[in-house]
Amino acid sequence: MYCYSTSLTYSSIYSADDGRINAAFSRKLRMIAMLMILIVILILAAVLMIGSHETAAAEQSDAASMMMSAEEAHAIYEIKPGDTLWSIASSYAPDTVSIPYYIYLIEQLNDGIRAGALQSGMQIRLPNP
Repeated sequence: MYCYSTSLTYSSIYSADDGRINAAFSRKLRMIAMLMILIVILILAAVLMIGSHETAAAEQSDAASMMMSAEEAHAIYEIKPGDTLWSIASSYAPDTVSIPYYIYLIEQLNDGIRAGALQSGMQIRLPNP
């Protein structure tokens, strides 16, 4: 026989006969635990969404600044026989910029041009220092 009460007392938690937890109270505890887990999951999802939004905004900002620098190309270079992107970059890259990164910038300014596509007489744009 179970004791039913609206208040949280010892007799409302345990059955009167054998000391086991009241089934209705046990269901309430499980429901509360599941709600707490759901709330934690929703909070984590919100935090992850905010973090990914900030990352995407930073990437868009980087892309925009790169496009602005692409529009501000300062020099046109005419390819000579034997020129490579590496030789051009090593001649024109500022000391603060690595040669591989300067090559990347040249490729971006020139619609993804690759070293194998360079031909004597071709003109390419060089990024600002």
